[in-house]
Amino acid sequence: MGRVLLHSALTALLASGVSAASTGTADALVLCADPFAATARLGIAAGAVTAGASAGTTNPAALTPGITASGGTARLESSTAGAAAAFSAGGGSTAGLAIQWLGHGGIQGRDEAGTPTGEYSWSTGCLSAAFSTALLPGLRAGASLGPVWESADAEGATGLTSTIGLYSDAFPGLELGLSIDNLGSAPEWNGVRKNMPTGLTLGASWRPSALLRLVGGGSLGFFTASRLSAAAEIPAGPVAVSGGWELVPGESEASGPFFGAGYVYESSGSYRLDISVSRDEFGCPVLAGLSASF
Repeated sequence: MGRVLLHSALTALLASGVSAASTGTADALVLCADPFAATARLGIAAGAVTAGASAGTTNPAALTPGITASGGTARLESSTAGAAAAFSAGGGSTAGLAIQWLGHGGIQGRDEAGTPTGEYSWSTGCLSAAFSTALLPGLRAGASLGPVWESADAEGATGLTSTIGLYSDAFPGLELGLSIDNLGSAPEWNGVRKNMPTGLTLGASWRPSALLRLVGGGSLGFFTASRLSAAAEIPAGPVAVSGGWELVPGESEASGPFFGAGYVYESSGSYRLDISVSRDEFGCPVLAGLSASF
């Protein structure tokens, strides 16, 4: 019972910073912390409309062949990392795998009476397989499925997560995306099973000119707080700089700016480096990632 209380207290702490959730509403918080800098630097809405290998973790309908790896610091001074790979499956379809991890060490454990029991580490991760296919010209559908796990010190628990989505680039300069995120069953701790951080994400990306990209939308959380974001990206040759604001209604300490930059190198494929910086009440989480598409 002491470990359940300890785990619940940490989950509540991380939820307040990672997902702005109400205390104790959801587990599997790795699913709320995007480790991929390419989408994080454009806000929560970008996950619905950014094509690439990592799309299997946000909107699998936008999955395209390539490889990517990213990582850095997340909220509350925790650490996060992710890697993904996708390949053409023929017939206009794409398949891929992705892994995500979020962890925090040096946490002071306490028993039911509040007595310190020593330090421990906490981590959560997810391994997912994704698939996308064309429904119509300019319209794709996709889904992902995989196990999600959590561990606190020497104890652990597992669950299952899935995401389904639609992605459209039928109109020049305009991308639209919709996903229902994190359906499934959260890890169970000694008979205690909380909700999954399930939500509905909508995003739009518009390029009114070659010198500007606008990305906006948000995520409606069913058991966690909703989040809205708006961002602008300005390309200048191989370099693009971006910035925006994320709003968490009713959670001013969780709202704030984010910004980043990307660099693209073309040579027998497209290679890009992305950096994302955001702000929270404990500091400025930083992510860096490298991706390639062929």
